[in-house]
Amino acid sequence: MTVSQLRAMHESADELDEFTNEYLVGKIQTVIDKAQGRWGDRIAARLASGHLTAHLYAETIGEAVFRVVRNPDGFRRENEGNYGYERSAVVAGGWLFFSSENMIDLIGYDPGATSKIGTARTSRYRGGV
Repeated sequence: MTVSQLRAMHESADELDEFTNEYLVGKIQTVIDKAQGRWGDRIAARLASGHLTAHLYAETIGEAVFRVVRNPDGFRRENEGNYGYERSAVVAGGWLFFSSENMIDLIGYDPGATSKIGTARTSRYRGGV
């Protein structure tokens, strides 16, 4: 993904004007590195199989970059008169993260939504009793 692709993908690309190309290239690369470091093999397999298209991969990377650059100062809420709005703490913090939708797109499922493996006891005795 390039900065010009990032600009072309989003209607609010004018938000990028306050950032240098070097900064944006760095953010794009950080997002790609995080995705590849976490799920590189799964992403590669989904790209190879066609379950993840190159366009959707680039769009997903772009969404993560935009979450960071839309609010670089980390403002959480703004009020003027009777009007006000508030962002979620995670988004407002300016942290780089992948949403559940991003993970579904990239790796095919949301790891946070899967059931956890539990522990089974085979003894009739309970701990501490």
